[in-house]
Amino acid sequence: MGQAMYFQRIAEPQGHRDELAIERYVKESRRLLEVLDKQLEGKSYLIGDEFTIADIATYPWTRSYYWAKVSVDPTFRSFLACSSSFYQENAI
Repeated sequence: MGQAMYFQRIAEPQGHRDELAIERYVKESRRLLEVLDKQLEGKSYLIGDEFTIADIATYPWTRSYYWAKVSVDPTFRSFLACSSSFYQENAI
C-alpha cells in the first residue's frame, strides 16, 4: 500500500501523476486486502485464536488503506470486523 500512497499523496501533488503506477498499486493493495479478509473469516486473529506478532506486524499496513485511497467496501466483513476490534481490544 505504500506505493499506492506514494503515487497519490506525494508524487501527484508535486506534478508527477503516473496513472499506470496508481492503478497497479491500488489494485494490488486491494487484492492483498481480499486475501487478508479470507484469512480472517471466522477468526479474531490472523493465526489461530491468540494475538500474535503477525497481528501486530500486519495492523499498521492494513490501517493505511484510507491514505492509499484503496476502497474497502462492506464485502470485506472479516477484515473490517477484525480491524475494528483489534484497535479497541489491544489499546493501540
